[in-house]
Amino acid sequence: MEGKSIVFIRKILYVIIFVVASLPIACAYVMNGGEILLWLARIEEVKAGLQSGDINLFVSAELTATYGGQAYALNSNSWFILPALMRLIGISITSTYRIYMLLLNLITLFSIKYFFETLFEDKNTAVVGILLYMTCPYQIFISYDKGNLGL
Repeated sequence: MEGKSIVFIRKILYVIIFVVASLPIACAYVMNGGEILLWLARIEEVKAGLQSGDINLFVSAELTATYGGQAYALNSNSWFILPALMRLIGISITSTYRIYMLLLNLITLFSIKYFFETLFEDKNTAVVGILLYMTCPYQIFISYDKGNLGL
């Protein structure tokens, strides 16, 4: 049985890992590069569909043609219903992006925590795995530099 202090230190480490992995969100802008413009346009498309009473589950042909076919045929818009709802209530696109990325980071942290704690018996080893995954340069590149919210 582990001591309460070790469990408390692990929880503090989870918070620190989450904050460090979310530092790029602290900027007050949305990066203008990679695929971020396509994803923001898809959020606006879902928002327009919700305003007209439809739920656009897939990318329109016009949007796919505008962005050079970057959106694949079965790439669902269902991931963008929450950001579209945030846009409908009047939250700015930059704030919507930042809230959405925070939620994705939080979901990633909890899911990878479950994965590593299931994979390893030693919870301290799991913390190291969580640290390495959440701060992995490729994961940060995909999330922030490439701007691919789907990945």
